[in-house]
Amino acid sequence: MPVTASFQATDRQDAIPVPTRDFSAISAPRARQTFNRSAAQPASDTAREERALVLAYIRDYAAEFHDIARLSASVTRAHRLLTRSGAPFERWTEKLQDAHR
Repeated sequence: MPVTASFQATDRQDAIPVPTRDFSAISAPRARQTFNRSAAQPASDTAREERALVLAYIRDYAAEFHDIARLSASVTRAHRLLTRSGAPFERWTEKLQDAHR
């Protein structure tokens, strides 16, 4: 940010320059981005059923391992892993149970 010196008009010969700052280069703060909460919900009946099954598994494991994370966050994370993996639900649950052992 450039600092410039300006002189104040005074009767004195030895006027002291007063530093001023140029704030013209600073932009206004951006508006906060908001998200539609309903967009995060599963779109299809299949996705809802899968999420309900994931909830059942994660609820049991969270209690067993004394997980302190919010259940909804853990379920969302697990459901996203399932959908991004592209694996069938049965295969995913097998892997989940193998990891539990």
